Amino acid sequence: MSRKIITIAAGCLLLAGASGPTTAQAQCGFADGFAFPVDTSAFSITQDYAVQSGRFQGRYHTGEDWFIDRTPVSGTTRGTAYGENVRAVANGRVVLSEPNAWGDDGGVILIEHTLPDNSIAYSMYGHITDETGIAFPANFACVRTGDVLAAVDDVRPVPHLHFEIREGSNLTPGPGYVWLDPESLGYRRPGKFLINWNARLHDAYRWHIDLADESGPAAPPIVNSDNSLIYLDRAAGTERVVLATSDGRVLWRTLLSDDAVGLDAANADIVFADGGYQPVFNDGTLGTRQSLGYPVQAVYASSPDLLVRTGDGALQSLTLRPDAQTSPRENWRIAPADAVLSAAYSPAWRAWVTQSPSGSTQFVMAAPDGSLIDRAFLSEPAGLAAAPDGSAVLFSRGGLWNVDASGTWTLRDPDFPFTGGEHASVALDESGRLFVFDGLVAVAFNADGQGAWQTAPQFQPLGGRNQLIVRDNVLLLVSSYGDIIAWRANTGAECARTRVWGDWRTGVWFEIGADGILRAWIGDQIIGYDWRAFTRLCR
Repeated sequence: MSRKIITIAAGCLLLAGASGPTTAQAQCGFADGFAFPVDTSAFSITQDYAVQSGRFQGRYHTGEDWFIDRTPVSGTTRGTAYGENVRAVANGRVVLSEPNAWGDDGGVILIEHTLPDNSIAYSMYGHITDETGIAFPANFACVRTGDVLAAVDDVRPVPHLHFEIREGSNLTPGPGYVWLDPESLGYRRPGKFLINWNARLHDAYRWHIDLADESGPAAPPIVNSDNSLIYLDRAAGTERVVLATSDGRVLWRTLLSDDAVGLDAANADIVFADGGYQPVFNDGTLGTRQSLGYPVQAVYASSPDLLVRTGDGALQSLTLRPDAQTSPRENWRIAPADAVLSAAYSPAWRAWVTQSPSGSTQFVMAAPDGSLIDRAFLSEPAGLAAAPDGSAVLFSRGGLWNVDASGTWTLRDPDFPFTGGEHASVALDESGRLFVFDGLVAVAFNADGQGAWQTAPQFQPLGGRNQLIVRDNVLLLVSSYGDIIAWRANTGAECARTRVWGDWRTGVWFEIGADGILRAWIGDQIIGYDWRAFTRLCR
């Protein structure tokens, strides 16, 4: 990528005109809402943030490259993003506007934003042009969210927008690629920044906790009786156990010497990959460490007992500290050999959907003593829940099924036009009403099995793993891709929505606490919303 140096005069003018947050706020107001700089229904990311580039000797990309991949122009493969509008992502003040900042690689605009917490961030737009008739804004001009700034330039290798978000004092056009981790230099993942700030501007937002591991949660947290959370976090290969209060304040972080794979809520024990387990106390100190005698790959805290996946792939049910005993009690052991994706339980059975690294998926049902009831191969992951009548409900590619405690399968509705799969989820309420979601459409059945309603989210499809629950006559969906959506359970009318950042790597955990706070952990944040405020239009 060629670069031309901006004239010294322009650089001096920029420095002379720079002002602090107070001036920027007085001139251009707060960034009170965020939008993407291009139409995301047409554009997609061709090179993501922080990826290493072979074209630039392995250096890290400092932003996101957005382009349009559709009918080629004049028989080439260059796409058709050239000339498309580029817009301001939020209210702000222009601090750099230079059509020739990158020479043959186009112009650059840099905008300063005063955020609602009085911090400062910068959005940068590169590979842009004024040659289509859109004049660049003047230096120090105020812009509003959605204002057209310029157009995408005809640059190599294809016309695209290079979009950055920065925190810090870097007001240069920048190289687009850096040798060090861009996060450490003040660059931020742009789409994530915009999405999360919008989520924090929701009326029901109360607090959030920033974590280090973007792929979290690796394991569900422990929810204490006072609604505080004990959770695991990973930063640059360093494991930490953390306590946060019910209102999102971090009280302590304790470094761990070994890799932790989960927590046992019954005794507040940390379980380690080598099979060790160790209590963590409310002051952040750790108790005496003991060992199971075998390695552990994962902990599934949603089981009635502590359920771990051992080094050889078996599911082992444990009670780590039965009564006053110091040795763990091994309740039962079953060998599905694969990782658990979802689980459901009843007094008569336990059931799991599992998946191997190669993608092979199974449904496994076992008795409370661990004896196998049924095992079936699935074409892909499926939604799973326990029904009030004592059966399991499985929403798979093969349809919507009931599986009873003997392992007998019954197709619930042979004419049901929707199929489950990797995005499917199932929920039932105490009256027996059934709700399913297939990634595109949500469907409700009355307790007698008759269809009640179906609806599609306003923005579809929803990727990632989706989870449904019913609470206060509200159907709530939370996705690992960050969507949080509520429908009226009686009618299917969408009544609340927000979105936090998540992607193909992230897991999801959420709960509605006794204090009325919806806590959702997706990616590297835990966010708290007031449940009644979030669902006020659902009543």
